[in-house]
Amino acid sequence: MTVSALAAMIALLSACRAPGPSALQPASGRPQGFSSGDAEGLSVVLIMTDDQRADAIWPMLHTRARLVDEGLYFDNAYVNTPMCCPTRASIAAGGFLAQDTGVLGNYGPNGGNGRFDDSSSLSLTLQGAGYRTGMIGKYLHETGGRYVPPGWTTWVRPDVDEDWNEYPVAIGTSGESAATSEPMLEVSQYLTDYLTDESLAFLDETGDAPFFLWLNHYAPHYPATPAAEDAGRYAGYYSREGAFDEVDVSDKPTFFAEIDRLTEEEIAAYDTLYQGALESLLAVDRSVSAILDHLEESGRIDDTVVIFTSDNGMSWGEHRLYNKGLPWEESVLVPLIVRAPGGDIGDSHKLVSVSTDLPATILDLAGIEATTGGRSLEPILAGQDPSWRTSLLIEGFESQMVPPFAGLITHRWKYIRYATGDEELYDRWFDPYERWSLHAWPSHQAIKSSLAAQLEPRMGVALGRVDIPLTLGEATEIELTPFGGTAPFTWSADSALPDGLTLSADGVLAGVPTETGTWKVGLHVEGSRVRSHDGELEDVSGKVYIDVTNADEGDTGTASSLVSLPPPAARAERTAVEVLVPAPPGVVVSAYLSGSTDFDDSHHASGVGPEAVLRFDDLLPGKRYRIRVEGGDGVHDLEVTTAR
Repeated sequence: MTVSALAAMIALLSACRAPGPSALQPASGRPQGFSSGDAEGLSVVLIMTDDQRADAIWPMLHTRARLVDEGLYFDNAYVNTPMCCPTRASIAAGGFLAQDTGVLGNYGPNGGNGRFDDSSSLSLTLQGAGYRTGMIGKYLHETGGRYVPPGWTTWVRPDVDEDWNEYPVAIGTSGESAATSEPMLEVSQYLTDYLTDESLAFLDETGDAPFFLWLNHYAPHYPATPAAEDAGRYAGYYSREGAFDEVDVSDKPTFFAEIDRLTEEEIAAYDTLYQGALESLLAVDRSVSAILDHLEESGRIDDTVVIFTSDNGMSWGEHRLYNKGLPWEESVLVPLIVRAPGGDIGDSHKLVSVSTDLPATILDLAGIEATTGGRSLEPILAGQDPSWRTSLLIEGFESQMVPPFAGLITHRWKYIRYATGDEELYDRWFDPYERWSLHAWPSHQAIKSSLAAQLEPRMGVALGRVDIPLTLGEATEIELTPFGGTAPFTWSADSALPDGLTLSADGVLAGVPTETGTWKVGLHVEGSRVRSHDGELEDVSGKVYIDVTNADEGDTGTASSLVSLPPPAARAERTAVEVLVPAPPGVVVSAYLSGSTDFDDSHHASGVGPEAVLRFDDLLPGKRYRIRVEGGDGVHDLEVTTAR
């Protein structure tokens, strides 16, 4: 990076800080006195990006000038489950945690549109109250091609893979029941511009009626394709903030032992992805400006609340990882700005749940009383200082990078507990980048115990992948225990157990195995708590890998529950596989390895072109595995048999 480029970036970073005290004064020409009485029947535009972390708003000059400077900036806004589909499902449901919608991940069986009860939703409630409703852009994963969920006056959902310039689009409308759209429309327009044009067309059609527009941009999600005029704008820029490529991870959970420091090739690839993400946000920035221009020109700006946020953040190499679904700030903290007619201006430090509080706010602004798991921000927008939550729950059920986790965030502390039994504790005042976990410090045991006790009753049920080593011909009795949830639990196996073993409804795996081998067994557990969105009992599906070996192959150890893994030394002798994948220089290649016919809970590895070496350790000898490679020139499925 050149000195001049660095100076320019510093200037931009300084300019995008949350508004200071001088910005708390009302903007000229804005109506004042925003209150509950004024709020009823207000229209709402919810603009949501994909994978935009809180500190990635600095390139968006229009958004900063017209939303941040004229609205309320929430600097403690979090998503409760930092993945795309769970957050969007929480909002679509009307403001419920993932543990209450049942949408725990992006794909089935625990995630995706198939897990979502769309007979009770924010759109249906608003449409029933006379609102025109528009969903334009990304929706829940695994939504059927032409399917239109109930409650959408206008439905525009592109079916986008990696080409942001050529893609099919489902266009339709629905009422109290689901509908099927017209035949898929083939579109050849840059994706962000297309979504903007469709949003403006929706606003044109609303007339004087109240409306709710949910504009879901794909940027800055991978591949983060910028508009042609923006390509290369941030070449040479990079992020090295906080815990980037963290040097000392001795305070981190045990699974960090398998996470190496970043290579030069990985850092270069992540820098390229970072630059593309910033460049893709420039078109979103113009989109925000176009929406505001339209509201002003149509005379709707003074009866419309505009909200800008993201579905989750993203780690760009912090803590040695590139991904989302993580418990750290880069993944859970997102931008949130609300511009309300006559509303307060400046910044708010309240702990806000984007997942639940935004839908509660939208319903409140519409003057609708409805059940929700969140709290309306309307009093805060009106300049009041209401009593507020002192802690906020975060949960991760199906991250590819870390085990299931649950945690609490307060204004000062963050406590995290994993399904493996690992813990973390951070002092947010003195360690905002979460570089030093204090969970093992004697001086911090009291605060850790207090937060752990508060967290325990709030955790949703989860299952982590576990290997259970057994010995041929030896009797076993193992009690399975889920992570979180409300007892008593009911267990069942979705696939065959090894001969000689049974699983009781209360989760006891017992019997005498009669054959050696490895079995991938699907498990289903149902808790006793009723989900507040769909009224069903909490449940989750997961996998357990049962290895049965001969006694003369060595001590295979024991496993007592699903919350702890047996140490690698206690398992049967394992082997490794390396795959060389050609790819363009700087392109990230991912691969998933599975011993069964699907890739649920598969091993994961990644590398960077031109010759990405992907290594899978701790595999059974003499076993056939499937490998799915993504990136480079497409998707490829391979088979490999490990050495004996």
